[in-house]
Amino acid sequence: EGHTYAQFEALTGYMPWKFQQFLRWSPEQKKLVPLDKQLGEQPFPVVLATEDGKHAMGVVSLEKRKGMAGPGYGRFYFPNDKVVKWNCVYRLQDKDGLQAGDYSFRMLVPFGTVAEVENTIKSIMEKVKE
Repeated sequence: EGHTYAQFEALTGYMPWKFQQFLRWSPEQKKLVPLDKQLGEQPFPVVLATEDGKHAMGVVSLEKRKGMAGPGYGRFYFPNDKVVKWNCVYRLQDKDGLQAGDYSFRMLVPFGTVAEVENTIKSIMEKVKE
């Protein structure tokens, strides 16, 4: 069976409800900046943190492939379940058909304080020149 499109939610982090601070990496400012709580994806690495900044976790991908859109970095919150979520999503498209087989994606998951996570992402981005 041939397919021309595939979407992979490659990695997801479900976090406790107290991780209410949503941040994203700003390549222009080279730091984490506030991210609104609008649900969905955007193109920059995301970090979810506690309001006091003592606990944070995010995701960074360096993957770029022919025919690949993204990665997209999502943030979501589920008040009824008292959890928040980040994810990293890849979309592959080829009008002639995607190759059958296994697909793998490399992501890094920095965690610590907000400052530690920010410094880790900055270091990663400097090494790959954003």
